[in-house]
Amino acid sequence: MELREIDEIRLALERGDTSAFGKLYDKFAPMVLSVLRNVARCPRSELDFHLNEVMFSVYRGLRGFRGASKFSTWIYRCTLRYSYALSGKLRAERRSRAPLDEELPAPVEMTEASDDRAFRALACLDNAGRAAVELYYIRDLDVRETAAALGISENAVKNRLFHARRKMRKALAGEETQ
Repeated sequence: MELREIDEIRLALERGDTSAFGKLYDKFAPMVLSVLRNVARCPRSELDFHLNEVMFSVYRGLRGFRGASKFSTWIYRCTLRYSYALSGKLRAERRSRAPLDEELPAPVEMTEASDDRAFRALACLDNAGRAAVELYYIRDLDVRETAAALGISENAVKNRLFHARRKMRKALAGEETQ
């Protein structure tokens, strides 16, 4: 979506054209869902609710988009901020429900078939590593764009990717020996 198209959607939304929001929603919902599943580890039963929350926050903040980055990067940043906050909230809820003397299980929600090794390897990463991998490998952003989306330096992105690849290799190697 080009900046001109975004301006048209923004003007249409200001005029009250609800179909413009539908276009925005249809275009970016798959990306938002992916981030919610992979970064926030949002339970499947709550995905629609959180997708709507993110999309409405994007709608409310649309006037704040200055065009300094790609629009998709801006939406990704909005989703990432929401996902980090949600992840912390979900983690706190899990801790409060678990008995103190038991160790918490890994908070992984399987969204693919059980034989999807790549998803399980991705699930072993922390939020920072998972976000870097998703932007770089799945969203196909370069290191500079990934750094801008995450608000970190390019060297930090390279470092996160290096450690994420190593963890994923170990996780995949561990599955092969089982």
